[in-house]
Amino acid sequence: INSNLSLLINGTANNYTVNVLENINITAIRTEGESDINLYRNSSLISSGISLENITSYNHSGTYNITAIYPTTQNYTGYSITYIITVNNAPPTVTLNTPLHTEFKRNTFNFQYQVSDPNGILDVQNCTLYKNVNETGWVMHNSTKPNSTNNIEYYVNSSKNITEDVEWYVNCTDNSGLTSNSSAR
Repeated sequence: INSNLSLLINGTANNYTVNVLENINITAIRTEGESDINLYRNSSLISSGISLENITSYNHSGTYNITAIYPTTQNYTGYSITYIITVNNAPPTVTLNTPLHTEFKRNTFNFQYQVSDPNGILDVQNCTLYKNVNETGWVMHNSTKPNSTNNIEYYVNSSKNITEDVEWYVNCTDNSGLTSNSSAR
């Protein structure tokens, strides 16, 4: 007699892709048979029983084999199902801090932003300030290796305090090549 076993990844009977630190629900259910089923991740047992639910998240990108196994018993034929979970690195998150407004009456501007990445700040490769002064078009101003305090100074080529309307945003790229832009202000 054949056993009846199902394996679901976030409710689907298929391979699945998630981002780092995103919750995922792995469910294995034996609907016919007489033995416990075993649930494995990359050949390591993570759970045993008749109906299994494992809600987890992954800290690092990679590929994970999820296998549910019903072992052969005296009355039922063994059966297994394997799906692959692919975990992608999520892009960095960029937030503008200062300045809060866009019109300046001075010759030095100090831009501050915060950046974070699911794999840590060391995974962020660089951040670039883009500015649009007096609606003349977007220009890359500076590219830096970010840290916990991110200050970028912009100097106007003038000894006088002048009024400029400056719109700006920051683009950050992580070591996986994923990018994210802050909002523009």
